[in-house]
Amino acid sequence: MPRLSLPEPDINIYKDGFDKHKALLDRSQQGQHLSHLVETLDDPTTIAVDGAWGAGKSHFLKCWVGQHLRDNADTEVLYFDAFAHDYLDDPLVALTGALAARIEDPASKTTPKMGQKVGETIKKVAPFVGRTALRLGISLATAGIVNRADEALESILGTDEEAEGDAKNLAQAGAGSLSADAEKAIKDFWQAEAGKRAAMEAFHTALKTLTEPDESGKPTRRLVIVVDELDRCRPDYALNLLEIIKHFFPVNGVTFVLGTNLRAMQNHVIARYGAGVDAAIYLQKFVSFSMRLSDGVNGSNLVAYFDKLIAILGCVGGYAEVSKGYIKHLRGNSDITLRGLQSLARLCILTPEPQGQFNAERYKFTLITGLLYLQAMNPDVIDKMRKKNLEWKDISDHLRPYDLLSRDVYEREISEAWLLCFQDQKSPGFWINHLGDDVDIITKSYGPDTPRQLYERYVGSISLDLIS
Repeated sequence: MPRLSLPEPDINIYKDGFDKHKALLDRSQQGQHLSHLVETLDDPTTIAVDGAWGAGKSHFLKCWVGQHLRDNADTEVLYFDAFAHDYLDDPLVALTGALAARIEDPASKTTPKMGQKVGETIKKVAPFVGRTALRLGISLATAGIVNRADEALESILGTDEEAEGDAKNLAQAGAGSLSADAEKAIKDFWQAEAGKRAAMEAFHTALKTLTEPDESGKPTRRLVIVVDELDRCRPDYALNLLEIIKHFFPVNGVTFVLGTNLRAMQNHVIARYGAGVDAAIYLQKFVSFSMRLSDGVNGSNLVAYFDKLIAILGCVGGYAEVSKGYIKHLRGNSDITLRGLQSLARLCILTPEPQGQFNAERYKFTLITGLLYLQAMNPDVIDKMRKKNLEWKDISDHLRPYDLLSRDVYEREISEAWLLCFQDQKSPGFWINHLGDDVDIITKSYGPDTPRQLYERYVGSISLDLIS
């Protein structure tokens, strides 16, 4: 039986690499480019692996982690699934917890003694400088519970009902005559702030220990932290995590690799700060470089990829076979994406086939397959068609049905089928010469509204919105 979704690959993140997972797509060369970039830079760096949803970022990064560990003996790598942790309030605690677990793991490259020491340090320190400290009122300097900043200020300034006393207290503060309680509150507040700075320094020192800098400060080992699924997180969590990376991990030899869709991240920025902010400029504060993750398929191997895809899904013959004709014909079209090809394969499985493949009816199969292609790659054209606004230019731009004399049977059939729906693109004499004795029965069976009618009958009730 055919299946609608690709099986989840069983990737051993810290061991496998790319070799075991090339069934559909080989991205090892892009992995080498990323590894070169990571190993070249000593400065604290954040690299965004940017790709559209469905481009296979997670699969790529999971394979890359194992490959990079295998190829670089002096590098430790952590894979952190941000989306799996975004139900938590504090990204710092989640991230440091994952880092501690990794370096304390006997299978990691960090020595057991160092891993245990650094892991314990960052686990102890992180709560004092993260959002947890604000919620719990923790102070490292006093090693106990003290008033939070807002509580300290409230004890100085009083409540709203004491507005008149506020001004007096402030005046007294300038004259150095605060009450004993207020003086203590101020002292506790600054002790807490000093404690946070000390905790931050301890955190940085622990990270530096992992990179083992030489006498000149140059790291001799590297720590790479892969943060995946960032664009799927809640906007506040995703942006807080970016700020944590920037402020808590600025250590030479520490590199972050983000798996994300930068356009989606820009939407996160707008959701948080409003439409007036320049989201792209804002993200540049956190991302040093971006590497666009291409689909890895191009004109020469699109059909080969689709062949592997439909074999895995168990979709053979019928629409799938004609789809390969469209893909081959349109292989130079930039609209073709991995996600689009996967959607096309699912539509081929789900769409019922018309009966009667001879004479006037034989073009319907080609037209329906073209509609499946447009549904997967260019849904805006389908929307226009359903509103009865479809024009020849829409079809010619996206399906290029020009070559009626092609030696390739599928290319020739694609051109014939779509030109029959827009017969005014050719002269009546052309159709007489081209179709011969069948000209009347065939030309009367097709027109500008034929694609819409076929779509409503065979495709229109199918939705892939809930299929990932």
